[in-house]
Amino acid sequence: MIKAANYYANQGFSVIPIGDNKRAIFPWTEFQSKIMDAATMKAQFTNTRSNNIAIIGGAVSGGLEIIDVDLKYDVSGTLWNRLKAELGDLMELLYVVRTKSGGYHLYYRSEEIEGNQKLAMRHATKEELKETPHAKEIVLIETRGEGGYVLAPPSEGYTKEKDFKINVITLEQRESILSICRSFNEVVKEVRQQVITDTANFQLTPWDDYNNKCDVVALLEKHGWTWIERKGERDYLKRPGKTDSHISADYHQGLGLFKVFSTSTEFETGKGYKPFAIYTILEHGSNFSNAAKQLSQDGFGEQKNRISSNIKRDFLKKKEEGLDNKNIAAYLSQKHNLDVTKTEDLIKDIESGNGESILTFWNVNDKGIVTIDRSKFLSFLSMSGGFYIYYYDNKLNYKLVRVEDGFVSETNMEQIKKFLNSYIDSLPSNFDGTNPSKLREIIYKGADAYFNKGLFEFMQNIKLNFLKHTKTAAFYPFKNGVVRITKNKKELIKYGDLGVHVWKDQVIDFNIDIEQDIDFEYVQYTKFIDKVCNGDTERIAYAISLIGYLLHTYKDPTKSFAVILAEETEDEAQGGGAGKGIFFKAIGKLINLVSIDGKNFKLDKSFAFQRVELSTQLIIIEDCRKNLDFEGFYSKITEGVTVEKKNKDELYIDYNNAPKFGFTTNYTINYSGGHGKRRVKVIEFGSFFNHKNSPLDFFGNTLFNDWDQDEWNRFYNFMIESVQIYLETGIPVIENSDSINRKNVKLNFGEDFLAYYDDIIRDKWFEFGSEYISFCNINDLDKKDYSQMRFKKGLNMTSDIFGIKLETRRNRQNNNKHEFKILS
Repeated sequence: MIKAANYYANQGFSVIPIGDNKRAIFPWTEFQSKIMDAATMKAQFTNTRSNNIAIIGGAVSGGLEIIDVDLKYDVSGTLWNRLKAELGDLMELLYVVRTKSGGYHLYYRSEEIEGNQKLAMRHATKEELKETPHAKEIVLIETRGEGGYVLAPPSEGYTKEKDFKINVITLEQRESILSICRSFNEVVKEVRQQVITDTANFQLTPWDDYNNKCDVVALLEKHGWTWIERKGERDYLKRPGKTDSHISADYHQGLGLFKVFSTSTEFETGKGYKPFAIYTILEHGSNFSNAAKQLSQDGFGEQKNRISSNIKRDFLKKKEEGLDNKNIAAYLSQKHNLDVTKTEDLIKDIESGNGESILTFWNVNDKGIVTIDRSKFLSFLSMSGGFYIYYYDNKLNYKLVRVEDGFVSETNMEQIKKFLNSYIDSLPSNFDGTNPSKLREIIYKGADAYFNKGLFEFMQNIKLNFLKHTKTAAFYPFKNGVVRITKNKKELIKYGDLGVHVWKDQVIDFNIDIEQDIDFEYVQYTKFIDKVCNGDTERIAYAISLIGYLLHTYKDPTKSFAVILAEETEDEAQGGGAGKGIFFKAIGKLINLVSIDGKNFKLDKSFAFQRVELSTQLIIIEDCRKNLDFEGFYSKITEGVTVEKKNKDELYIDYNNAPKFGFTTNYTINYSGGHGKRRVKVIEFGSFFNHKNSPLDFFGNTLFNDWDQDEWNRFYNFMIESVQIYLETGIPVIENSDSINRKNVKLNFGEDFLAYYDDIIRDKWFEFGSEYISFCNINDLDKKDYSQMRFKKGLNMTSDIFGIKLETRRNRQNNNKHEFKILS
C-alpha cells in the first residue's frame, strides 16, 4: 500500500490508510486540507492494519469528485447499463473503478465541486423496512466530494476499468453528468398545493380538474422546455437555455409528477410537481391562490353536487355494515333513483379516490349536520395515529404514548392536536358530508370535550415489551440496528429480528460499524481519559469500568451505587475545568441522561426531578454545592425515583426501571458513613485540564462537535468496549487517594482537626479528656462549638478513612481514664 500511496500523492491526491471495513484507521480530518507528508505516510501505510487505501475528494485532491453507483441495492438489476446508456459519450471522460460490492466509482476533476450529495434513491422494500425501520430511503447513486473519500485500487476487491487518468471536466459537463444520475431518483417529495380559495363550493376543485386535464408537455414547451422522448410512462425534457445535458427533467404520466435533475431551473431538484404546481410557478409566480382563481374563471372545476356527498356518506355506512359493493350499488340506486351501472361507476370512483383509505371519526345526519363520534375518535387516534395508553406499573399509573413502527415516544394533548390538524389538512375538499375547514371548526368549538383527561382514559391501552439491558447483556439502538453486547461477544442485530419496542428518544442517530479494526490509542476520547487519569493505568482501568457500569442500565440490587467525579486538588477553590462534564456528556451519547444543576438543587424542593421521563437512564447532579445531603439520595439510589411535574400527575419509577445517579463536584461529598461507602464509586480527575488548558487547547477541536464519521465510530466502539470490559470484570477495587481522604476529613471534622491529626505523635498513649481540652484551647474553640463526642468520632472515622489503626484502653494506673493511641 505504501507504493500506491506514494503514487497517488505524486499525482496530487490526498490519501489515507483504511482497515478491513472501509473505515480510516487513524484520524484523517487534517488530510482533508493537506496531503500527508512522507514521514507520516510511511508510518501510517506500513502499519500492519493498513490493508486498503482511500482517496479523499475535494480541493485537496485538485477538485476531485467521485460518483458512487451502489448496485447492491439495485432491485432492477439494470441500473448500471441504463446509466451508461444515458451518459453516452460522457463515459469517456470518467475514470471508472469496479468496487468490491460490484458497484462502480466514477472519478473526475472540476473547478467547482460540493460536499457529498445523494443523487438517486429508491423507497425501501417491506422486507428492508422490517429489518431497519429508519431506512425508509435507499441510496443508489451519490457523490463523494469535499469531506468524503472512497476506497481505491489496489484495495481488496477494487479494480480499475482502464488506465489511471482523471480528467478535468467543464462545469457544463459536470452538470450533465449529475443531471443524468438524478434522473434515476425514485424518491420524490411532492410540492404541496397551497390554496386559499374556499373549497366548500366545489365538488371537483379547479386545481384537481386541471391536474386531470393538463397537457404538461405542452405547458412546459410553451415556456421554453424541449420534449426529447418518451420511455414507458415518462416524458423526458430539456430545460430552456444553453446546456450540454441530454435531459433535464421528466414527467411521469402515471404518477402525474414532474421532477427536474438540473439545478439551473426555477424548480427544485428532488421535488415532485403536479400540473397545477407547474402552472402556478410558470404563469403565476408561485402564487397558488391567484392560479386557482384564474383556473376557476377559465372553467376548470365542478360546483358542489349535494347528492354526491350523500352517496359517499351512504356508501361508507353500508361498507361499515359489511355489505359488498354489488349490494351497496343496488341500495344506492334505489335510494337515489340512479341507474345501477352509473352507481357502480360512482362506487369505483369513491374507492379509487379516498373512500376506503380515509378513516372517519364523525357522523353526518340526513340534514347534513356533522357531529364527532367520540368512540370513533379514540379508535381513529390509535389506528391511524398510533396513540395509546401505556400502563407502566402495577398500580395502574399510565402515560399517553405514540407507537410508530415499534418506536415509542411519550406524547401529550398538544401532539395529538398537531397530528389531528395535519390529518384534517390531508382530507379532500369535500368528503363524507364535510370539508377540512368545517371539520376543524367543529373540533375547535368542542376542544374541551374532545381533549380532556377523562375522555382519553378510555383510549385503547397497549402492552409494550421494551428493549432492556439484562444482567449479562447490554443493548444500544443505533439507526442501522441494535448492538448487543455480552462479555464474550458483540453483534449488530436488525430491528426486525428483535420483536421488541424501543423508546424513540433512545435511538442513537448514527450508523455504527462494529467490525472496524480500531487501535484505541488513536481514539480522541481515550486520550482524554488518559489525561484526566494522569496516565495511571490502574485509574484508567477504573474509569473505563465506571463508563461500562453507567452505560449498562441494568439495575443489579447488589451494585446499587452512584458515581462521583471529584478532583485531585486538595484546595477546593482551585477546582473546575478538569473535564468532568465531558465524561458524562460522552455517556449521554449512548443513553438518555438528564443533567440537573447541583448549585441550587434541593431534594425536598417540588419538581426537583421534573425533567426525568420514563426513558431516562441516568441522572447527573452537576457542580454539587458544598455539604450536599448525599444521605438523602440513598433511597433514590437503592429503591426508586418519584417525579413531580407541574400540572401533571406524580410519576413513580420503580427500582428496576429507575435511572442510575452520577455527581460532579469541586468539593467533597459527605459519604463517610458505612451506608455511604457502599453506595458510591469515586474517581478523581487530575489537573491536566484546567481553566488555562482546556480540551480545546489540547486537541485543537471541541470533543464531539468537530468529529468526522470515523472519529464518531471509533468513539462508539470504545464505549462499547468499555461495557464489554465491565460485563467481564466488573469494577476493580481502588483505594481513595490521599486528597479525597483529606477532603473528607475536613468536610466532616474541620481543617483544624485534620491539622491536629497530622501532627499527633504516633504510637503514644494520650488521655482522651485532656487531649480534647488541648485541641479546643489550641484552636480557640468553645466546648459547645466542638463537642467531646465529635472529637472522639473524628479520631475513629479519620483513622478508618486513612486505614490507620486506632487503639483505646482504660488505664487503671491513671484513675481508669480513657486513653487512645494512633499507630504508625
